[in-house]
This record gives sequence, structure tokens and C-alpha cells, in this order.
Amino acid sequence: MAVSRKTRRRQRRKLVATAATLAVLDRHSQYRIKVYTDNQTGPKYVFAMLCSADDRFRRIMRMKKNTYHALRRWLLVNTALRASRISVDEKLMIFFHIVAQGSSVRVVADRFMRSNYAVHHAFHEVLDAPMVLARVIIKPIDDRPHPKIVNNGKFFPWFGNVVGALDGTHFRVRIEGNGL
Repeated sequence: MAVSRKTRRRQRRKLVATAATLAVLDRHSQYRIKVYTDNQTGPKYVFAMLCSADDRFRRIMRMKKNTYHALRRWLLVNTALRASRISVDEKLMIFFHIVAQGSSVRVVADRFMRSNYAVHHAFHEVLDAPMVLARVIIKPIDDRPHPKIVNNGKFFPWFGNVVGALDGTHFRVRIEGNGL
């Protein structure tokens, strides 16, 4: 009994399709290795930090607990900072780990057991909030241009409203060639 060429092609296609399906199923059914195996997830770490000794909290967050709580309250009332899948406390602690400790996003993501994207997003969400705080707290004492700007024709017409290096809030420095 001879099998036709058309039948052999059909059987071969079925065999290839079956093998491909089995390969895909095998790949997806394998046990995946967990990335995070520590018991202390982000929320548990936040709770542990908030319940920790004042000295430990200050050493890691670089501020006292009462300062942290006052800042948290102010940010919740005056900014758009809100909890999502990540709590406000966790967002703030992510921010302070990066800023105060100089930790990278990857290290903080591992510490809080979050994705790099989640840590990046939380950091930038909190980073936007101090800009509001800066507008409320940081105000020039005198709105008039600095005398150095007004009296120097090189600066005045162009730098009349500039706040910064030209109005005397920064000092001039010179770095010697061997100091580099």
C-alpha cells in the first residue's frame, strides 16, 4: 500500500506541529526559579523600619521618625503623592534609600522585592513632590536684583531676574591645574 506524496506531507506537517507544541508546553511547564526568595518583602520591610529603633531608622533614612512622619503628612496633604500598588511609606523609603544611601535602582529593587520599573516609577513619583515643597519653603528674601547685577552693564539687562550664581548666592572658585 503506497502512501501518496500529499498524505506524507500532511503527516509531516502534523508531526512538526505536534513537536513544536510539545516544545512550547515543555518550556512553559518547567519549574521557574524564583527571583526573590527572602521573606521580608517591601511592605514587611517598611513595617519593620517603622517599628525599628529610632537610631536604626535615622541611620538608614537619614532623618528622625517624627521628621519622616511630618514629611509624609505634608506630602499627602499638599501633593499628588498617593498609594497605588505600592504604599506611600514604601515609595518614600525607596526614595530615601536611593537618595540617602546612594543605592542603585537595582539594589533597591532587590531590597524591596520590586521590579526595576516599579522602583524607578516610585522614585520619580516622590521626586516630583519635593518640587512643590521647594516652592513653598524656598523664597528669595529680596525680590530686587542683586547690586552686582544692576551695577554691571555686562549683566543687568539680560540677568535682571536671575537667581543663582550671578546674584551672590554662590561663590567664585578656582581649581588649580594640579588639583584635577
